[in-house]
Amino acid sequence: MPPVLVLHLKRFVFCYDEGVQKVHKFIEYPQELALSPNWLARSQELPKLRNAKYRLESVIYHHGEQASGGHYTCDLRRSKDEWLRFDDVDITSLESVNDVLCEKKDRAAYILFYTICN
Repeated sequence: MPPVLVLHLKRFVFCYDEGVQKVHKFIEYPQELALSPNWLARSQELPKLRNAKYRLESVIYHHGEQASGGHYTCDLRRSKDEWLRFDDVDITSLESVNDVLCEKKDRAAYILFYTICN
């Protein structure tokens, strides 16, 4: 299993009438991600990987209505219970991980970074 798992959420689609469009649908993602053995290729390593769990470390967001422009920000887990938000030169502390996991009207999760826990 990779020590860092990067999930890129497909946020843009091509429409013949309108060109590239942003997908605004909320996608729920967990703080802890357990990979099912059914998702993995069969291997001799599989018994060791049955309980592979990943912890969310960072989320990159895309702000904006259009695919052709916008702004990117990042939430980052600094320690067990501390999350920071990076927006250009501004760094702010978040109240809780719920600020990272909940739906946001002004931005959409774009890339998720998880690290292996076990």
